[in-house]
Amino acid sequence: MPVFIAFVRGGCCSGANVRVKEFSAKYPCSLQTSDILPHEAPGPSITGPAVLGGASNFSIDGTPNINVAGRDVHNIFNYNYVEKEKENLNKKLKEKLNPIINPVKKQIYCAEGTRLQLLDDICQWILQPDNQYVAWIYGLAGSGKSAVAVSLAERLRNMDNQVTLALTFHCVKGQETSNTFQLVPTICYYLAQCVPQYAKALVDVFEKDASLHAGSIPIKEKLSRFLKPLYKIDQAQNGASTIIIIDGLDEWGTPEAQSIFLENLYSHLQKIGRIYIVVTSRREQAIARPMNNSCIVQLFDLTGSYPADKDIAKFFEMCLGANTAYRISGHDIDALTKRAGNLFIWANTAVNYLKIQYNLEAGVETHSYNTV
Repeated sequence: MPVFIAFVRGGCCSGANVRVKEFSAKYPCSLQTSDILPHEAPGPSITGPAVLGGASNFSIDGTPNINVAGRDVHNIFNYNYVEKEKENLNKKLKEKLNPIINPVKKQIYCAEGTRLQLLDDICQWILQPDNQYVAWIYGLAGSGKSAVAVSLAERLRNMDNQVTLALTFHCVKGQETSNTFQLVPTICYYLAQCVPQYAKALVDVFEKDASLHAGSIPIKEKLSRFLKPLYKIDQAQNGASTIIIIDGLDEWGTPEAQSIFLENLYSHLQKIGRIYIVVTSRREQAIARPMNNSCIVQLFDLTGSYPADKDIAKFFEMCLGANTAYRISGHDIDALTKRAGNLFIWANTAVNYLKIQYNLEAGVETHSYNTV
């Protein structure tokens, strides 16, 4: 059976309408690579992007009209290749890093209209960090640090044209996010998702040493081996700055591990550039010492610099005030605010308790609030 082959090369038939339905109707056969004589073959790959390269404005029976075919075919094959390569790299990184793929998520957030100045200031620092690569948000237990972290993450996701939020990591005692071995590998894994060049470089680190596994080396060596490949990557090429939020660092590992992590992290961040870490924690000595002794850390004191009394009063008013079914007086709100002592957790607990008591008397079922 005769086989007709039409190759459209390098734009020589640009503008023409090459149709093959006459051939397919008369000779209903499938074109195989084996049907092409060696001297007629266009190149080593009949199925690759070189096929129809540079051609435009043609159609094949049973398919939609294809414009600028060379470009479109190339883009499709290139996209599939990139996605396959990314999938292979991720598989290797998961095996060697053993990261936490879906770290525990906290749903607690700042009540509407509260902590606005703090959130504004943190976002301003992120946009203009002035050679400071770490922001430390610290305060007493119950002062709303986790709520700030969750609300900050929401803001950063809405600033995706200016920054990239790579990871929000909530350290929780008793859960896998408190595991000393998994914080650094998880950070590196999610950075690799944002910086493709880094993913390849990180895989190369493991391929050069087949015995290397993230769980088998101490924190200091983890940071050194896994972050050094970022030194050679120009972060400016990746556009927006990359942000990582670590919430509740005081609940991760041991005090010694916390100090080692921070003390060794700083020098790497300075050499990498454009990757910034936001940390929340209580003012524990193991964390406070390295934070206070570094010039690359910006401090956000929830007790001294950002007292919460006005925000707590606003929270009480929103939940229990004159415009609600509970209609608590301004005098009572002032008294509750004073009793809260800058602790959102106390205010949140008080609101839930008072609502339960009110609804029990009214015979109404109630639900707890999840804002602080």
